[in-house]
Amino acid sequence: MIDLHSHIIYGIDDGARTLEESLALGRMAAAGGTRAIAATPHGPGSVASRVYDAELIAERAAEIEVALRAQGVELRVVAGTELNFDAKVVEALRYGLVVPYAGTRTVLLEPTHGFTASFETVVFAIQALGYQVLLAHPERVAEVQSDPNRLIPLIERGVLMQLTAEALTGAQGGRMQRLCETLVAHRLIQVIATDTHRP
Repeated sequence: MIDLHSHIIYGIDDGARTLEESLALGRMAAAGGTRAIAATPHGPGSVASRVYDAELIAERAAEIEVALRAQGVELRVVAGTELNFDAKVVEALRYGLVVPYAGTRTVLLEPTHGFTASFETVVFAIQALGYQVLLAHPERVAEVQSDPNRLIPLIERGVLMQLTAEALTGAQGGRMQRLCETLVAHRLIQVIATDTHRP
């Protein structure tokens, strides 16, 4: 199993605060059957980001993987970013200022302000640069909660959808669980990930 959304890297954002918390998250992931985890700290412009430094992200991802291996835990940790939606995200990608998944052409994008017209314009501009967009936790978007079919035009344009596991299991309430079950039943979700922050 691969987890494509986590905040396992310590000291970068609102996720793990210390190396020990990072290692605890790694042990939990491995114990649950995860063999690889994408460290996706909040990107530039996010209120949850403390510091965004591509080199630091890569260094800490490697540090966590090595430290886990020293504890007998086999978990591949790859670097990525949970991109904050704003007008600057396209330029950040154009000039290589943010880290896509493990050096691929796939990016995780958070719909910070919902599905505005400018959001869709930015999504399509990212795609025009040659990136595959994976949309983080669309179940939290008010427009999707009102009408799950709002995802269809984006999916038809090739955008992938990532649901948060806790939302599907009921940890975020029955209403959210029912929405998530509907999204999954209608094949509007392609990825389920943890979005884990702290142990």
